[in-house]
Amino acid sequence: PMVYARANLVGHLAMLELARRTPGLRHFVYASSSSVYGGNDTLPFAEADPVEHPVSLYAATKRADELMSDAYAHLY
Repeated sequence: PMVYARANLVGHLAMLELARRTPGLRHFVYASSSSVYGGNDTLPFAEADPVEHPVSLYAATKRADELMSDAYAHLY
């Protein structure tokens, strides 16, 4: 679990901070993981599909990355 937290959460936060502090940078694109859709049986996945119940810690950290990205976009 700590490996996922360090790589996905701390690593993503570091990238968001780097992007925020880079003069002139206007866009930051984050491609998440299909794992955030968990046990969703509908294929192909759609952005509107529910993602509230991740089925793994990895998926939870990737969803948290999406939420951090959204917060950074709102704040900065």
